[in-house]
Amino acid sequence: MATRPGAGRLDVLALLNDLAVLTGSDDVDLMVLDAALPVARERALVGAVALYEDEPGRYDRLRAHAVVERLETAWLRELELRQLQR
Repeated sequence: MATRPGAGRLDVLALLNDLAVLTGSDDVDLMVLDAALPVARERALVGAVALYEDEPGRYDRLRAHAVVERLETAWLRELELRQLQR
């Protein structure tokens, strides 16, 4: 597998390969949520299916946090857009 306990960094290509082998399809979208911006993180989590949770309810908490973060940072995106339009 692409992730092993204590292995450190995630090998993204190996993970994609493992998922393709396990599912029999290469139709897999992968996003590193820790590095994603608020809108992308919300879009990735809302409506997706969690394959694994390390603790019950973690996915629901992450999804709710992503929605709130997107809403709370909307004004920053709007400000940036107005500045770009000048």
